[in-house]
Amino acid sequence: STPEGLQRASYLGFGRANIAEVMFSPYLFKSAAVFEGPTYRGRAFGLFRDPVDREVSRFYYRRGAEHEVANANTYLPELNFITIAKYSLTSFWEGNAVVRMLADCKEGQKPRSEDLELAMEIVRRKILVGLMDHMEESIAIFDQYFGFQPGLNFDEQWYMDCRTNKAFGGANHNTKKKKVDPESGTYKNLARRNRYDNELYA
Repeated sequence: STPEGLQRASYLGFGRANIAEVMFSPYLFKSAAVFEGPTYRGRAFGLFRDPVDREVSRFYYRRGAEHEVANANTYLPELNFITIAKYSLTSFWEGNAVVRMLADCKEGQKPRSEDLELAMEIVRRKILVGLMDHMEESIAIFDQYFGFQPGLNFDEQWYMDCRTNKAFGGANHNTKKKKVDPESGTYKNLARRNRYDNELYA
């Protein structure tokens, strides 16, 4: 969901209507505004990923994301002409994406130690945490906490298809991604520019 879409959802009373089990968005603060009110409040959960692994995957994804051609910040065909090593040194990406999102940093604003502290506090107090490296366990935790029950909340076959085709190898499963040696300069560059995200993830 986009900031504009969340603003529209808030205006139309999406949260008060209680018509959806789950809403997905990378915009935490704007999502929270959708559920403001005394009778219906949202509960946040998130899947967190190793920051370097996330950025490597994003590099390869942005190379071929032709279906997102309208989004100039996502589809970058010019990345097909550089290596991940060169990418790690360029301005094609900003590090610490998760801390910047959680602390509601403005676009282009570099996060500070205070932003990391805020992000850590938000995760500690507000977010049910799952890890992409432990997807099966994370989904089980989410199911138990939110009471998601196939056959009760939604169709059982749909649920199993979603788990199999989306969570464990679907649209976001990047088969073209290559591993980066943790001892390489490329890995260290990616880790350094994700310093705050690494501290949050740890």
